[in-house]
Amino acid sequence: MLSMKWTDPRLAWSSLSDYSAVKFIFNTEENTWVPPIFVQNSVDDMEVISDENWTMRINPDGMITWNPSDVYKVSCECDVIYYPFDTQKCYIIFTTAGYSSMDIQFNADDNAVDVSNYVENGEWNIVSLSAETFGNRAVPSGDVTYSKIQFSFILKRRHIFHIINTIFPVIVMVFLIPLVFKLDLGSSDKTDYALTVLLSYSVYLTMVADRIPSTSVSVCYMSLYLAIMLAVSTISVPFGMLVVHVYNKGDAPMHPTIQYLSGKILRNIACCRKLTCCCRERGGTIGNKSDKDGGHGVNHSNSSEEDLRVPEESSSDDDLGYNITWQKTAILLDHVFFMFFLFVVILITFIFFVILAVNY
Repeated sequence: MLSMKWTDPRLAWSSLSDYSAVKFIFNTEENTWVPPIFVQNSVDDMEVISDENWTMRINPDGMITWNPSDVYKVSCECDVIYYPFDTQKCYIIFTTAGYSSMDIQFNADDNAVDVSNYVENGEWNIVSLSAETFGNRAVPSGDVTYSKIQFSFILKRRHIFHIINTIFPVIVMVFLIPLVFKLDLGSSDKTDYALTVLLSYSVYLTMVADRIPSTSVSVCYMSLYLAIMLAVSTISVPFGMLVVHVYNKGDAPMHPTIQYLSGKILRNIACCRKLTCCCRERGGTIGNKSDKDGGHGVNHSNSSEEDLRVPEESSSDDDLGYNITWQKTAILLDHVFFMFFLFVVILITFIFFVILAVNY
C-alpha cells in the first residue's frame, strides 16, 4: 500500500466559521486533483497510479491523505556471484509525469517504509529499508528536472535450504571422483564406476542449474565450481581407462625408457620414501622379473599383498627401475592419479569455500 499526503489550499475550510464543526471529509480522485505519479522501473506498464474506488481523507487545512493499494512489479539487477550467500538490493522508484520539480517535490517521512504488516518470506530475509529523494533542486543550466523518490530494499537469501539440498550433495559427490583409482585393477568396474560418477554428476548439475538464477551479467561461483568439478570428473574417465589398459598388457615387453620412467619417476611420486614404495598392490600379488618363476607368471591369487619395494642399499639395475612390469606400472599410476585427483578436489573445494566465507 502506497501512502501519500499533500496540501491543496483550494480545499481548506479551516478559516470558514460556518464549517468549523466539520473535522474531515472523504472524497475520490474523480472530484479531487491527484498528483500524476508512476513507477519508473516498472516491468508491466508505465501508467499513472490511479484508483477511482479508493477514497481519500481531506482535513480542514487542505491536507489530503490517499492510500492507493496495488501490486508493483519492478526490475532489479540480480547479482548472484556469491549464490546462495548472496545479498540483493532492489528499488522502487516513483516519479512525476509532466510536473517538474518546481511544481511537485517528494519528501520522505522518517519511517518511510512500514513493515508492520509484512509476512516473513521463506526465501529472503530483509536486511534494511530506506527511502531517498532525488531531483528536488533546480539545475543551474535551467534544464527541467523531475522529483523522484526511491525506496531501497536490501534482501539476504536464506541459505540453509540451499546448503542442505545443493552444496552438501555436490561436495559429497565430488569426493567420489578420486575413488575411481581405488577400485581393484583386476576387475572391470573401474571404467563403469568412472562413467557412473560422471553421469550422476551431470544429472545433478542440471538439477542444480535450475535453482540458480539465470543471468549473464555476473558469473556465479557455484556454477563455476560445478563446471570445474564436471571437467575433473570427465578427465578422470580416460585416466581410469589408461590405468586399465596398462594393467591388461600383462607380460608384454616394455621399452627400456618406459621401464626407467615408471621405475624412477612414478616410484618417487607414489612412494612415501625415496626409492621405497609404500603402495600396496591391489588385485593379488604380482611377481617380479627376478621372482622364482622367472618373471613369466603373474599370480592373481588372493594371498597376502606384496610391497612394491626396492632395497635402498641395492645398486643393481633394479634400482634404476628395469624390473618394473606393466602391472606394477598400472598400480603406480593408480596411486599417483588418486593422490592427484584428491588434491585437486580438496584444493578447488577449499578455494570455493574461502571465497564464499570471505564475502559472506
